[in-house]
Amino acid sequence: MIDRDDLTFATCYQLAGEIREEWEDRPEDVDKALVILSMINEPEDIYDTFHEPLKQIPMLMVICEALKCILINSDGCKSPGADMLKKEIVTRIKDYERRVKSLTDPVFDPVYVRL
Repeated sequence: MIDRDDLTFATCYQLAGEIREEWEDRPEDVDKALVILSMINEPEDIYDTFHEPLKQIPMLMVICEALKCILINSDGCKSPGADMLKKEIVTRIKDYERRVKSLTDPVFDPVYVRL
């Protein structure tokens, strides 16, 4: 198990590996979510779209849904590092949702629609 500071800077791929290591008897839905996270080398995959930021939105939304699935089922994880993993998952969900909102707010803001 890596420490909290290292976990903060871990990619989604590395986070999925830590969850697999800490949580042996996982539900099937969690395994599916881990497969999704394992395919994403975030933040590099997301920041490669810097010049076209709206391309970040689908990736961020997929990551959020996978993390939410893991979080919903996380009560089944009883390992010593489970609480640290849950905190990291919650932090990432909030961060990624905030990024999606910041990218889409001007587009969906009613003030801009009326113009």
